[in-house]
Formats: sequence, structure tokens, C-alpha cells
Amino acid sequence: MGRLTLSRRSFLKLSAVTAAATALGATAAPVVFAETLISSDESGAKRVRTACRGCGKMECGSWAVVKDGRVIRIEGDNSAFMSHGNCCSKSIASLQAAYNPTRLQYPLKRSAPKGEEAAWQRITWDEAMDSIVKGFNTLIDKYGGSCNFTMGGTSRVWAQTPAYTGFKALLKTRNSIQALQVCKGPRFYAGALCNDMGIYWYEGTGSAPVYVQWGTAPEYSNYDNSCRTMVSVATNAKYHILIDPRITPLGKEADYWLPVRPGTDGAIAMCWTNIVIQRELYNDNFVKRWTNGPLLMVDELQPSGGFVLEGTGGIILRTRILKESDIVEGGAYLRFMAWDLAKQDAGLTGNACLTYWDNNTHTWEGEVGGPQTKGREVASPDPRVSPCFLPDETTFEPFKEPALYGTYDVTLKDGTVVKARPIWDRYAEICAKYTLEETEKITGVPAKLIEEACLTWVNPLDPTTGYGNGGLHYQLAPDQCGNAIQSERAMAILSAITNNTDVPGGNRGQTRMLGVNGSPGGAPDDKSTIQFPRGTISFMGNASMVDAEIFPLNRWFNFWSDCECTWDAALTGKPYYIKGGICCAADFMSMSNSKHAHDALAALEFFVALELWHTPTTELADIILPAAHWLELDSPRMSQGASGAIGATVKCIEPPGEARSDVAISLGMFKAFGLPWSANPEKPFFELEDELNASVAGMRMTWREYAEAFQSHGWWDCREISYIWHNYRRWEAGCLRQIFSFGTIPPDGNVGFYTPTG
Repeated sequence: MGRLTLSRRSFLKLSAVTAAATALGATAAPVVFAETLISSDESGAKRVRTACRGCGKMECGSWAVVKDGRVIRIEGDNSAFMSHGNCCSKSIASLQAAYNPTRLQYPLKRSAPKGEEAAWQRITWDEAMDSIVKGFNTLIDKYGGSCNFTMGGTSRVWAQTPAYTGFKALLKTRNSIQALQVCKGPRFYAGALCNDMGIYWYEGTGSAPVYVQWGTAPEYSNYDNSCRTMVSVATNAKYHILIDPRITPLGKEADYWLPVRPGTDGAIAMCWTNIVIQRELYNDNFVKRWTNGPLLMVDELQPSGGFVLEGTGGIILRTRILKESDIVEGGAYLRFMAWDLAKQDAGLTGNACLTYWDNNTHTWEGEVGGPQTKGREVASPDPRVSPCFLPDETTFEPFKEPALYGTYDVTLKDGTVVKARPIWDRYAEICAKYTLEETEKITGVPAKLIEEACLTWVNPLDPTTGYGNGGLHYQLAPDQCGNAIQSERAMAILSAITNNTDVPGGNRGQTRMLGVNGSPGGAPDDKSTIQFPRGTISFMGNASMVDAEIFPLNRWFNFWSDCECTWDAALTGKPYYIKGGICCAADFMSMSNSKHAHDALAALEFFVALELWHTPTTELADIILPAAHWLELDSPRMSQGASGAIGATVKCIEPPGEARSDVAISLGMFKAFGLPWSANPEKPFFELEDELNASVAGMRMTWREYAEAFQSHGWWDCREISYIWHNYRRWEAGCLRQIFSFGTIPPDGNVGFYTPTG
């Protein structure tokens, strides 16, 4: 690694807000503290029900008390079951943010060359848009669209989608730097590789008799689940297990503390899996029926297959998993073979012992198939939360017993006899390397403690429920390790095989409901302008991504381009030069080597930033656009996590100066570029109200009707109004196979998972 050369003087210059920028971007004023904004005099004030966005990721229900056009107080909303009527100190701090004297209020254009002291000239919105269109079109004409990139953070959720999706259409690029890469994205990625995008978010509104707090401090941060809710989960659990190098404040009450060496979480997950496998504590029926565990793999097999539609848009399947097409001329490539011990016990031999899972009909051999309709309603411990349907586990009909272990002789269609072995047997062999003793060496956690904690979590305290003790609550810390995705794949598999996925108090993932878009403003309804139509291959379409050769699987995942590869390209021209970019709610100092990122941004020919105030990133921009604070805008809100709540951020006050919401800015940019937002030729462009109306279409209301109903009704429970979210074990109910699309595309109705094998 090269030695950092950023001096203290340079760092201060880099991170300071310049006096010139302050003078042009905001009104000079002394620092305002929250206590000077809070008032006990509420005469003539109105109360606005809204969703606090002070921490960026959670949707704590809040009331904003507004007097004379100013918010004077924020408090919790008792209708918000996902936050237990609480909101934290970050809500109060939101007043400091909204009324910060350094807020950007007008579009700004750089008036000094880069490399010199930053200076800014106030311009109109029309001038800003003209400059942006001209700047990027010049780069596209000169270098091609791939020379551009988008850059997005996660602090303003409505700001994620323009940077993550829509702006890529404007710049004609597939390159996007996203905070997602180090913030929940690895869980998305691992879930997509295993069974479903983001399914491992934790249901804090459920009941978990054993709470596993893994690399997270929910008492501090409302990430996916409200901190107050998670404190209740931990308090009410019979056992509390903490896996963390440090002992957190909430963790002081834990029954077990596993002080894992940073970055070795995957070893704990593999060791726990080894214990589960060795002692046969896994759900045998689930492993055989709903995982690729019993499917046979053949090392000598030449990878073959065909096109298969799945959650990322489709892939060309190339696999060594044994398929009917490998053993029968003209056989189906989506019929995956397993060895049936029931047939073997009946005296059959060779290929006659094979059975199959058909991912075209979504059935095992001989089955009729279809969603499971038998089950029961499960009530939540919180009376404000609606019951949810738990389908019974289906079993094999007609009976079959797919083998999980062993090696079997199979004859291929060319007459070759090969050795076939179940995938589960191979995975068990890998996990077996993580013995208690070896894992202690890797992690520094005593073997006896690892074992006791695992058995406490994995052995159901109440077997009559039909599911486990609760999911694994892991969040940002495991996301931000170098081996994050592989570690979280191990955690994902561990949760699933122990009956703790998509069950009460388990790992359920992001709340889903059709027709309510919790992140509007990201993409026009003509999806072909920003992504490849459903059924095409994102891997092939993303060949131009800047990291295509170094991280080819990113092409399949179809979300982000590696940030370091982007900075390298800007500075070295390899594989090509990055020359332009647009940043929305992000800061280069939040991920990767900040000096490297700073130098890359400084080298760009054209750079645009949308922000609330000056940051080290805006100091490198050519055009800055002033963004609205959450108290100053309208946006629907559907739970990012598994709490199942639907509500809204409702505009409480006017933004300062000419600041606009990120959604309005995104819509305005499409119009400026002449790129239609709508596929409807009679209305190619959307105004903000149009986009808001479209974002709540599933509630059969206009945005204004929705916002008004929210004021009187409070938060809605997705379990009650969404057939998707009303079901647990959605793979059994035909409600899981839904392309991750923020609620716009329904599940296809088939059982199983949205993976190539199903």
C-alpha cells in the first residue's frame, strides 16, 4: 500500500466549509442548538403525523409540532407499532439539521478552477439544468456514456433511487457507486445468491424467545428496526446472545457474550452450522425439499444448461448440478436430479433410483404442486400488530427420501458412468473444518462458549410452534468486513436450515406490498430506459461496467460498481477513463480510501452534487443543487426492514430558499434531458404530484388522499392489507418469487425461491 500523503493542512482544507461557500449557499447566522428551537408554547400550533428520517434508514412514527411555519418539537407517534410510539434524540437533532444556518438554498456554479480555493456563483435552476445537460452530453459525445458514474448514499431514502437507478439513464452508464456496497448491500447480495434479496432482515415486531444480537447495536441506531423495539425484544427474550468484539450497552444484559475477533464472524457461522449438521439439529424436511442440498453434483460434468429467468433478470445457466438433460437425450435442463433412497430401498439400481425437482413446474417428481393453503394464523405479542398466516410445511407426496450423503453411480446419456454426490454432503464437509477447537483459534472465542450459545439458540424452547427460537439479528458490522458476502451467506444458510427464516421473530427481509413505492423518484415507468427488460440477461448487458473484469459477479447482481475500481479508472484510465459523475446524498469520506476518492473526484471533467449543505464532496463539484430536508417534503414510506409498516413522510414546513426534494430534482432532470419519465405518449413527463400519486396507487388513493388518511388512521400494517406480507414461509405460499422491484412486480405465484434451481 502506498503511504498516505494528506497533510493536516490539506485535510482541514478538504473537510472545512469555506466562508465563501457559506455566504453564497446559506444565510450567515450563529450556530443554533436544539434547545433554542424547542418551545413549550404550542398555542396556535398544528400537529403533523409523519415519519422521522433523522437516522436515514428507519421509519419511526413521529408527530411534528408546527407553529408559525416552524417545527418547534418532534415526538413519538403511538400508532407506530414498529417503533412503539418512541422516537430518539436524532429526531430532536433533525431540527438542528433543518434550521442549520449553513443550509444550501440556491443552485451554485463553481467560479474558481479546481485545485484553487472553492468559490461559488449563485445561478437559477434553469441555468443549472442547462449546464448539467450540456456538461454530461459533452462527455457522452466525447467519450461515450460509460465515462460517467452515479454516486448515492442512504441518508435520504428518496435520494437513493435517483442515484441508484434513474440517473444512470440520464448519463447512459451502468456505473454506480453506492453506499449499499458497505451498508446492507452485502446482505442483499448474500440473500440473492442463497434464496431471496434481503430476506435476512430481522422481524423485531415478532416474538423471539432467544435474541441473537450479532454485530449490531440497535440501542444506538434505528437501522431496519427501531431501537426501542429491539430493546423490548432483548428484554422479553428468555436468552440473549451477543456476538461482538465489544460488549454493547444492550449486550451488558446478555446471557452469552462471544467476543469474536473482528472479521471472523463467518467462522462462528460455519462452526454453528457444523454443530447443527453433526448433531442433526437442522430441519430435515426443509433441507431435502426446499434447498439444493439433495441435488447431485458431478465433478466430471461439463457445465451446461440454458436460459433461466430468476430474481436478477435472468441468466444463462451453466452448472455441474446433474440435470435430466445430462442423462436423457432431449431431457429438461431445469429438472435437477437427486438420489431417492426410497427407490433404492425398494430394490431399484442405477439411474432408476433418481428423482428430480422440476424448476419449470415447481414440483418434485409426481407431485401436483401449488401453494400450500393449510396452516394457522399466528398472533403477535404486540396487540397493535396483525396476525400473520403460517403455512404448514409440505411433505413429499408421493413419498420420496432424497439422499443428503453418499456417492452414487449415474450413467450419462453418452453411456459414461460418473460419481454423483449431494451438495449437502459437500457443504457438510466444508463446515466440518470449523471444529470448536479450530474456530476458537480463528475467532478467539472459547470453544465451550461457542457450543453453549449455539445449542441455546438452535434447540427450540417450544417445539409446538413448528419453528425456531428466532432469527439472527446481524447488521452493519458484518457488512463492513472484507469477506462480508461469504460470511453472510453462511449466516443465511444457518438461519434457513434451523427453521428461523420467514417465521415469527425470524429473518423475514424487507416489507413488501404491491403498489406502494417507499422510494419514489428513482426510475421512469418505462423500465427499458434504465435497465434491460425482464427476461434479458443483466450479466451480458453490464459488460461495460468499470469493474466487469475484476468483479464479474457484480454484473449479475446489477446494483453497484466497485468504488475502488471507479476511482482507479478516473486516475489511470483502466479499463477506460471515468470523466463525469453525479452524487446524491453521498460523501466520498464514508467508504474506501478517502484520499484516493478525493483525488479521483478532483480529476473529473464534470461533477454534480445534490446536498443539504456543503461537504467535502460538494467542494469538488462543478454544479451544486440544494436538496430539501425530510421535514420539508412528501414521500410514502414502507418499512425497509421486516416490521411491516406503511406510512409517510409528510411535508411540515417549506424548504429554505429554492431547495427542492431529490424526487423533484430527478423529475426535472429527465425533462431537461428530454428523456420521458412515462411510457404514456400523452404524458411523457411527470410533475412531483404525479410521481407521488403513482407511488401510492396500491392504496387506491391519490397522494393527497393518502396523506390525509394517514393523519387520521396512523400507520397501516402490511400483514393486514398485503397478501404477500400476510404470509410467513412465503416459499410455501407462492408469495416469495418476486423480482426485487420496490413493490411494482407481483410474485409469479409459484412455490419455491427465485434462484436458478428454485
